[in-house]
Amino acid sequence: MRRNAFTLVELLVVIAIIGVLIALLLPAVQQAREAARRIQCSNNLKQLGLALHNYSDTYGSFPPAGITTNQLSWNVFILPFMEQRNVYELVDFTQATLQGAGKKEVGIHRIDGYLCPSGVDLVTGWKHDDAQVPSGSGVEPYTTHYYGVMGPSGTNPESGGAYNVTALTTGHYGGYGQQGAFTFPQPAAFRDFIDGTSNTYAVGEISWSTAAQPNTTARNWVFGANGSFDQTVENRAFPTSKNIYYPINTNIVSTFNNTSFGSLHPGGAMFAKVDGSVSFVPETIDFDTYLATASRDGGEVTDES
Repeated sequence: MRRNAFTLVELLVVIAIIGVLIALLLPAVQQAREAARRIQCSNNLKQLGLALHNYSDTYGSFPPAGITTNQLSWNVFILPFMEQRNVYELVDFTQATLQGAGKKEVGIHRIDGYLCPSGVDLVTGWKHDDAQVPSGSGVEPYTTHYYGVMGPSGTNPESGGAYNVTALTTGHYGGYGQQGAFTFPQPAAFRDFIDGTSNTYAVGEISWSTAAQPNTTARNWVFGANGSFDQTVENRAFPTSKNIYYPINTNIVSTFNNTSFGSLHPGGAMFAKVDGSVSFVPETIDFDTYLATASRDGGEVTDES
């Protein structure tokens, strides 16, 4: 007698086989998606590197980590070189505080070039009425996932001496490095990269959700400490630039300026170097090499291979 349908057992076997195939395929799909996101993240950093070069060609140096007169950081200064002049022109540079016209309002404009596709935290984590636009509205400004490298903090593995870090006399933000791509108050120029532009980090990721203290009001590109930036008080927070003090993906609640670089890319984070090249830096990188590559003039021998 001819059968016209599957038996129940045959149907269950087929379903089980399909389930196994899907289970085998899913990790490959996820890996392919992450690979695509990592490529896009690399492209974002490449564009930031090009913007920094164009800024340097125009002004003779990298942008400073921040400036005292209007509390703005380097993220704002390079906007015209990222095809974001319309956003740049919203800023009133005569205003000196976070509350100044055209300051925090800049943050409500999403700029994909500042956001890693693997990152999930897209807005500031500083849940305060003053950070909202307008104040008290509940609308949080967008964040940035890419931070300037102020330099290493710790011991130079080549000389055995301490890296140059401006120590703070008050407050809890931590010092700020003077041997990286982003410095304060004097910005770095290409002539200052004695160790070589291909051996020095410029910008790295802080896009992982569990990072210690990454989300601040200044992720909408405002620069300062506690809503002010007093030149006479050594208590400076650098919300969009960080020292390299801890290994990648180190979740330690410590001083603000030493927040660890890290990402949601498995096993490390993306970095752009001063020469414009971009590479994935594994969290297992030798720490002395990591410190050395954060320094522009430490005289170290670097080898990331």
